[in-house]
Amino acid sequence: MDTFGLRLRMERERLGLSQTAFAALADASKPSQVRYENGGRYPDGLYLEKLAAKGVDVQFVIAGEKNPTLPNRTLPLSGDVRIGEQEYSTIKVYDIDASAGLGVMPVSEAVADQIAFTRTWLIRHGIPADMSALVRVRGDSMEPTIPDGSYVLVQFNIDQSNLKPGIYIIRLDDAFVIRRLQLSPKRGGNWISLISDNPSYPPTIINNPGDTSFVAIAKVRTIISEV
Repeated sequence: MDTFGLRLRMERERLGLSQTAFAALADASKPSQVRYENGGRYPDGLYLEKLAAKGVDVQFVIAGEKNPTLPNRTLPLSGDVRIGEQEYSTIKVYDIDASAGLGVMPVSEAVADQIAFTRTWLIRHGIPADMSALVRVRGDSMEPTIPDGSYVLVQFNIDQSNLKPGIYIIRLDDAFVIRRLQLSPKRGGNWISLISDNPSYPPTIINNPGDTSFVAIAKVRTIISEV
């Protein structure tokens, strides 16, 4: 049966997105998206308005009619560059060195370059191009995961109040470092461990994550290095 929920799922699958990534386009949660698709709940107008602003064919979702203003439904969203039938979004490469040792991260406002990623890949992984950047990593503390001289694709719009395990660029006192973040396993625990993948470097324990001396600047989403 052709229903709202089925058409919503079809549109999500057309874009190649998970339920989590698709829901994020409208600032919704995965559980809400699941209910929308199985017919257990209908979204409000704001949800649909946000999807439409991101290039989702809301007309098809609501009425089952393809929006004629979207000429090629195989393309997910509008990008910065189009080559043939594929669209790309550019991500800035900043002249920044994130320390993977004991040093600091010197920052320059200048954009050194730009690299284009396919829009479908960015959407599938839930990476917003305008809130991301490529940053060079210097040092050996994150080897072998991140070799010295590699670039990392980082995402800046992270929820400081709800950090997840992962690799982050972190401001610690006056230094900027890149470390793997591990949270207290106990409910209500109040410590964070900053771990180097290189065992030669001891972990740093943050006993008060709310202290302003500790700030997670950006989360590493992928690593680009020479082979």
